[in-house]
Amino acid sequence: MDRQALAPADLTDLDPAPALRLVGPDPSRYTLDEARDRFLAAPPPKLYKVGELAAYTGLTRQTIHNYTRWSLIHEAGWTAGGHRLYPASVFHRLRRILQLRRDRTVPEIRAILDRELSPTPAA
Repeated sequence: MDRQALAPADLTDLDPAPALRLVGPDPSRYTLDEARDRFLAAPPPKLYKVGELAAYTGLTRQTIHNYTRWSLIHEAGWTAGGHRLYPASVFHRLRRILQLRRDRTVPEIRAILDRELSPTPAA
């Protein structure tokens, strides 16, 4: 399957929730980047498994596991079967990581993310 040009019907095998279909002015064809951007811009509210994050973002499962291990993203909990669950806020963090990883190291990215998320001290 050509991962760069997926028709909406082709996304059904990647989409764990049937109600989450791509819609828009011309839903006949989306590139993988367009589909990823649509989900990153407005993800549906829920907890996501690693496979769902991978499907929605285009990142690999291993990359998501690495980001968790390196404390770039944090899981919200686990399923009874031991699968990690991530909140919808992880999409914003992943978007920021993708922007920063172009020219930053992992420790630099972690420091930036920590700084951006820490509350501003009261004056």
